[in-house]
Amino acid sequence: MFLAIYNCFLIPIVVAFSIEDHTALTVLNVFTDVMFMVDIIFNFRTSYINNKGEEVVITRKIARNYLSHDFTFDLLASLPVD
Repeated sequence: MFLAIYNCFLIPIVVAFSIEDHTALTVLNVFTDVMFMVDIIFNFRTSYINNKGEEVVITRKIARNYLSHDFTFDLLASLPVD
């Protein structure tokens, strides 16, 4: 959650005020990008509750559900802006 808040506040400030990249900012940006990509990988393995109220733990069904619902949004949100 912290990384999403970071992206919402700091990136517009850096872009609006043309703040030069510092080593710490670069490291934090790369770390944030990597963590969002790791989140996508975890979502392919995270069970979900189907419409019947049952927990789905079959990997193929989890992947199909993720690809049809949230994957596109997550991928676009996690692509580096630079």
